[in-house]
Amino acid sequence: DDDLDGLEETSLEAYTTPLDEEEGELIDEYLIFRDVMSGIESTNQQWYQALTGHLSEVQGKALTEVITLSNQRQAERESKKIQQQGGYQFNQQNIPGKFNFGAPCNNPFQK
Repeated sequence: DDDLDGLEETSLEAYTTPLDEEEGELIDEYLIFRDVMSGIESTNQQWYQALTGHLSEVQGKALTEVITLSNQRQAERESKKIQQQGGYQFNQQNIPGKFNFGAPCNNPFQK
């Protein structure tokens, strides 16, 4: 029994948040972070500079990677949404039945 005691979850480990749940996919902490940082950058440049100006090159690169990851996650979510809706829906366009490739060209760059 003593060996099993170390495997039990603590109440903190057992606690779940909306981010932990399957349905919590509606909340993406990366997208929230990106949107907050973007909002600060566009509305309060001085505050944004205070937050990011002291970052080392490695930290700046890590921040860029987080932003890139959030963009990828957003694209993935949009792709899943389209897939769940049955894929892309293309509107039927009228397709000409005949093509006239011998028609005179009005291109000023052509002699």
